[in-house]
Amino acid sequence: MNFEKKDNWSFYWSSMQRSFIERKIQTYKAKNGYAKLLQVIPGIELNGRVLEIGAGKASISQILRDRGCHVTAIDLDYNIAKTNCDKVDSYIVGNMLNLPFKNDSFNLVISCGLIEHFTLDIVQEIFLECKRVGRFVVAWFPSCGMAWKVMWNARNLSGGNIVTEAYTYKREVIENILISLGFHNVRSGSVLFGGFFTYLYIYGLSPAFSADNLAKDIQ
Repeated sequence: MNFEKKDNWSFYWSSMQRSFIERKIQTYKAKNGYAKLLQVIPGIELNGRVLEIGAGKASISQILRDRGCHVTAIDLDYNIAKTNCDKVDSYIVGNMLNLPFKNDSFNLVISCGLIEHFTLDIVQEIFLECKRVGRFVVAWFPSCGMAWKVMWNARNLSGGNIVTEAYTYKREVIENILISLGFHNVRSGSVLFGGFFTYLYIYGLSPAFSADNLAKDIQ
């Protein structure tokens, strides 16, 4: 997906939310899936200033806010932000390639189910901006297995038959992007999301931030 396709994405999103299959997927994610994703990241349970980019329903943000974090979400779509603004402390409409925040504004910057919608050059720009505003950057994205491809096609059909891009990136490719941008302590892996469906995760520290004071400063 690129930013010129925002109108199609808005229609796809609103149509998809009314579909039976999407309601089932979102119900499972809210009850089980997101908690599993959070468990694989060290220090994420600590208090801090959190930003979720491309937040959508802001489900992970809501969990972190309930744990005591001060959470800001940002999405390009006004209707999505308006519908889900009660889940976070602040929900902003804006472009994640030009985040309206000062350098090092957040202890933690997260994204979930986002980067697979963009080409690698845009993914690199996303992480570059995350590095500017955040000290600890985490991204979750679907694995590139057949189960994910089947599920994505089903969601496309249930969302008004608008086929949006969904790229299948291996974690090593995304890991290399973070390393090339100068992130420290880059780590990646996979986590069983549910049934036969897995998510990949990757995280790293901003170059200006030392791993030694992560736990101290994220509070």
